[in-house]
Amino acid sequence: MRTFKIVIAGNGRVGKSSLVHRYVAGQFNRSYSVTIGADFASREVDMGHETVRLVIWDLAGQQRFHVVRDGFYRGAKVVILVFDITDRESWDDLPLWEKEVTQRVPNAQIVIVGNKTDLEHQRVIPYDVARRWAQRRRYGYVETSCATGAGVDDLFVGVTHLAMGL
Repeated sequence: MRTFKIVIAGNGRVGKSSLVHRYVAGQFNRSYSVTIGADFASREVDMGHETVRLVIWDLAGQQRFHVVRDGFYRGAKVVILVFDITDRESWDDLPLWEKEVTQRVPNAQIVIVGNKTDLEHQRVIPYDVARRWAQRRRYGYVETSCATGAGVDDLFVGVTHLAMGL
């Protein structure tokens, strides 16, 4: 069985841990807890002709953890950069995350995720703006809601295809 390392990065409080938990356990927890350094989970995925294992690393988004993130990027096939569609600062910081990723794992595929679509009425980053930003850089763009599960499975199916080179 092939194993692929996936890294999820972005500002704190954008829902990175919730994305992992929703995908791996199928659950959503409304309480917030800071990821210290990094956390990981894995899930086997049946791709029809092959079963693969995704090892998903959830990196702490707070600046104080900057120095410990470097080693966690090593070997990543895909990096998911997450922002909160209701939080302008998380959007404005995406170029900083992009720079961090491209410096540490220049060959990794990047996917941009606009999270928290269940809060559409609070949206400050229009879908088309985010999608065009990602397209100009040749990144995939997906919107998700960890609360409802919308888009989460589609995100990881797409990420698995990217990791496999399909």
